[in-house]
Amino acid sequence: MKRLIKEYGHWKIQSPLWELIDSCRSDEKMTRFSIEHVYVPENRLVATDGRRLIVVNIEHKIKEGLYPVTKDGYLLKADVDGEFPKYQDIVPDKKNMTHIIESEDSLEMASFLVLGALVNAGCIVDLKKFLPPMKALEKIKAGRVNVWVNASEPEQRPFMLECQTSLDLVTYIQMPVRVKNRIKGVPNGKEENTKED
Repeated sequence: MKRLIKEYGHWKIQSPLWELIDSCRSDEKMTRFSIEHVYVPENRLVATDGRRLIVVNIEHKIKEGLYPVTKDGYLLKADVDGEFPKYQDIVPDKKNMTHIIESEDSLEMASFLVLGALVNAGCIVDLKKFLPPMKALEKIKAGRVNVWVNASEPEQRPFMLECQTSLDLVTYIQMPVRVKNRIKGVPNGKEENTKED
């Protein structure tokens, strides 16, 4: 099945690829309007919500640009205010990361292994953000899953997952949940874990 088709004069991202990209796209009306869209560089599709980034390597003939997208995955031709984040700068350098897991299991099984390894490395993962793209990725997975965390600050810096798929390599990056260790109302800081956005 083709993952990208041209229909009604517009390119359409077919599911399950669209399900994967849409799960990492911002669905909130934000000041940074551009991150509600899909960025299309050469032979890639990129989406982010400001906390996660997905980069899908896929051959295509779509003109490079930032595209508003419908709920069904149609890329619309429109002038978009603002610029998409420089995603290449967001992708961590593996030289500064620690490889924590490699798995050829189904992604459903690998997701639990990944979560365990991330927790062991000190990352607290927002499951509402992590599980939907993993569920979508399982449908196109066709190889190994590798995960890296920041070598010096795994609890503060993004972790990175790479997965071989029926398309090509997919890179997924997510910020861990930051925790502020203070009890409210207690002077000079007795400690307690509280979630910090």
